[in-house]
Amino acid sequence: MVLGRSLVVLLLLVVLLGGCAARQHAPNSADPLADEAIPDPLEPLNRAMFRLNDVIITDVFGPVRTVYVGVFPQDVRNGFGNFYRNLAAPVRVANALLQLKGDKAAAEVVRFLLNTTFGILGFFDVSRPFVWLNPSPEDFGQTLGHAGAGHGFYLVLPVLGPTSLRDGIGLVADALASPTFWWAPLTPHAWAIQTHNRANTLSQYFDEYQKTKADALDPYLSFKDIYTQHRDALVRE
Repeated sequence: MVLGRSLVVLLLLVVLLGGCAARQHAPNSADPLADEAIPDPLEPLNRAMFRLNDVIITDVFGPVRTVYVGVFPQDVRNGFGNFYRNLAAPVRVANALLQLKGDKAAAEVVRFLLNTTFGILGFFDVSRPFVWLNPSPEDFGQTLGHAGAGHGFYLVLPVLGPTSLRDGIGLVADALASPTFWWAPLTPHAWAIQTHNRANTLSQYFDEYQKTKADALDPYLSFKDIYTQHRDALVRE
């Protein structure tokens, strides 16, 4: 019943997204900072969420990261990242198939089999030397974009960070399709896995985040621009 209700909500949001996608802000070439690649009607709330996330990353996670990095060397943290990427392979395969990208789906399947077996459940990425086995990842937000859906509008979610209406729907769909959801839905084990995955990823990009923030005149606009350009590039592939 819970899954059924979630799918109904998802479909309703997709319909809503179709209406929002048509309402895009016109670019303003005179002022690059005002050039909106994505509507941001919730900017005051988004800025508040951005500040909250920055406090969580810098002041809360920062000290934890120092200990985490001291306990787990780079190679071990890379192994954790490899494991979580390998675990999400079914989601990437499904989205590649939905976009009729058979070559990417096949590459993901072969990569998953190699890394799960010879890479010891994915901790070692033995497929890395083979370029064709390392396609850019596909998610449901990209699938919607590939089908013609626009961003909708910009969102900054607590802890999860920047997204859009379209990609937020994608997050829900991918979460429902994730093996961890079916293995242990809404249990302490599932939360522990997701928390460690997020923390491990943040530990890898913490310094880059701080540098980007320090170099930006307006960090909020800079991260929004980075996010939208990155997502648009993925959808165009």
